[in-house]
Amino acid sequence: MSPFTLARNQSVELVATAKHSVGASDLNTLAVAYGSLQEKGNAYAGFLIEAITDTSFDADKNAKCASNLAQAIKAFNKAFASVSAPNQKDASVQSAWLPTFSDSVGSYWKRYDTATPTLSPETKADLVKQLKAETVWPNYEDIATETITAPSPH
Repeated sequence: MSPFTLARNQSVELVATAKHSVGASDLNTLAVAYGSLQEKGNAYAGFLIEAITDTSFDADKNAKCASNLAQAIKAFNKAFASVSAPNQKDASVQSAWLPTFSDSVGSYWKRYDTATPTLSPETKADLVKQLKAETVWPNYEDIATETITAPSPH
């Protein structure tokens, strides 16, 4: 899940930083782009969680979720580049990992699909909790808006 988590964390960090450096109209642009990214990211996260809870897997839906998330990341990166401060123009959320990730999810499911139904309710609940913690994108409004301060050197 690490590439998924990394992409989520990159987008949250970019939004948090931008909230301190761009004007109101740029924040609106960023909110719209992030909203789409959040929607597509959470749709993929929901698909992964559903596969565990329902013990079923749809390879076409997996590929579609990955493709939709890749497109949303590209759109977010484009919007971010148009509104970001000059020192952040090259900052972006990585998306090259998605095809490999999607293939890995499919491979994992093929190897362990018969084991998933045998998981205890507690194990399933723990796995779902971990997946949510590592994959769910937060709401735009919930991304920190407080002033970022540098740590004291003392």
